[in-house]
Amino acid sequence: MKDKHTKEVYDSRSSTIMVYLTAVLFVALGIAFLAIPNLAAEQFCYLLAGGLILLGILRIGEYFIRESYKNVNQYGFSVGAFAIILGVCVIIRIQQFANIFNLCLGIGILLTSIIKVQHAMDLHALGDRNFPVFLGLALVMVICAAVILVNPFSEETRRDHFTYIILIADGGLSLISTTYLVLKTRKTKEALFLEEDQEEQE
Repeated sequence: MKDKHTKEVYDSRSSTIMVYLTAVLFVALGIAFLAIPNLAAEQFCYLLAGGLILLGILRIGEYFIRESYKNVNQYGFSVGAFAIILGVCVIIRIQQFANIFNLCLGIGILLTSIIKVQHAMDLHALGDRNFPVFLGLALVMVICAAVILVNPFSEETRRDHFTYIILIADGGLSLISTTYLVLKTRKTKEALFLEEDQEEQE
């Protein structure tokens, strides 16, 4: 039972850290492309490929070091192998990936926006009165991501600027909503712990 609880805590922290890292990457990437107009998508694709390969190696190493193969539904090795293969494919077909760079960003924003919708629903389940604000902002991000994917812009420059601005906004909102949810969850758990402690004393 203790091992299961420890695993749940570890998985929760890993997911939270991943959300934070993605949010920081989005903000940094959006600022970089807005500040440096000549920055080529190919350059970032090389960085992305290197990051995927490094991530894959780390996940596979973690799989063996933590002996995850002893537990069911542990996919560190699979995720690691997938990341390495994808990174190699990006390097081999760098130009093709650069051509669909904004499309990939739109998909990424859509994914993180849906995660923020779930965060808002989590806040609703916790009885937080501010959940409509977070839900509304998350839905706005979902709509913006859909706009990027549909690409109704007549000029490529406008689409690029819109994408990078939304990328920064999405990353910033992810940092705020995730932090707020973590603090709210921690506060709720502490309140429940105090109630249980008082009941035991009575």
